[in-house]
Amino acid sequence: YDQKGSVIDQKVLGGRVFNPKVTLFFLAIFTSIVDRKTPIGIQTFYGLWMIVTAFVWFLLVTFLFSQESVRAKFFAMGGWFERITGVVIMSFSIKLAVDAVQAWV
Repeated sequence: YDQKGSVIDQKVLGGRVFNPKVTLFFLAIFTSIVDRKTPIGIQTFYGLWMIVTAFVWFLLVTFLFSQESVRAKFFAMGGWFERITGVVIMSFSIKLAVDAVQAWV
């Protein structure tokens, strides 16, 4: 990589890792999967595991998208990727809504 590419990659990675939407997304996953009765030690392990895996994921994504061939393929198939991602996120949202309604009843 040249110096300019490295700076851009660092900005992209920082923008992804510290994006509040990302934090809310992982919090939604965490709260929909982990039960309140789960021991705090296990909850802590899950939280740390999610932090580490999310960081590694964003490192991988940043590295891959710095490759021109990967970016070109993604832009060619980007519409399908966005549709699939949207379905996954909507599924989590529906599960959270159903869980919230059941908790009130």
